[in-house]
Amino acid sequence: MRYGFYAVILVWGAGTAIASASGTGPVAVWPLAEDANDSSGNNRHAENHGVQFGVPVPGSGLAARFDGRSAFLEVPDARVPVFGTGDFTVSLWVFTEAALDDGLGDLVSQYDPDTRTGFNLGLASYSGVTNSQPNDRNVFFGIDQGRCGAAWTDCGRPGNAIFVFGMAVHEGALYAATCEPEQGAAGHVYRYEGGTNWTDCGSPDGSNSVGSLAVFDGRLYAGTGWYDTTGSALDAARSTATRAGPRGPTAGPCPTRKQAKRRPWADSGSTGAPCTRPP
Repeated sequence: MRYGFYAVILVWGAGTAIASASGTGPVAVWPLAEDANDSSGNNRHAENHGVQFGVPVPGSGLAARFDGRSAFLEVPDARVPVFGTGDFTVSLWVFTEAALDDGLGDLVSQYDPDTRTGFNLGLASYSGVTNSQPNDRNVFFGIDQGRCGAAWTDCGRPGNAIFVFGMAVHEGALYAATCEPEQGAAGHVYRYEGGTNWTDCGSPDGSNSVGSLAVFDGRLYAGTGWYDTTGSALDAARSTATRAGPRGPTAGPCPTRKQAKRRPWADSGSTGAPCTRPP
């Protein structure tokens, strides 16, 4: 795995403990073209650990290349910006190769695991457990100040779900895919309406579970199938339905909010062999 960085800029907002030399500019700028030096005038130069500089970038200019395994830049503690209570901005240009043999990770991080304080910014890809991969190449930002937040808020139960297989955001709304294994029941897709309210967007094909949700090309797709609930240490599923047709798992675009009352799920076909309930 390789990262290519064009530049990294840190700007701390007003009211923080660190200001730039001018009082208004960035606290650090690493162009990363030829070295790891800070060009802001604040001397926050980074120490190089295996990073390659002078790598040509598309168009023009030079960048730093990280091998994604052992190469990194480190700013010594004495020169690291100190967090305050105000806003701050991190700006960078980054390129990754399309085909990677490893997971993505942190791009910029200033975090103390002992006190649980700091932030990290990176590219995240999380593998699935027993079904689908939930995301790929998502920009991830985390910040912590070493304290627990408020208690969880009950957002209600979507239908008669015993658990939710997956969630996705589509057109600004949150959707949940459920497993509903009781006799005569089926997995559904629900849209969150706030509070404890969920709108039923229907069962795509009558299978006892909607195993995954994904947004592609501006449309929401659902993958379905029969789920053996004993694999989750639950009672055996009573629903024997797999789907209304002969082919097994199906996927189709969800009706939009305006279409929900007049348009059912569209069948996009099977992705494999027919789905049958095991004996």
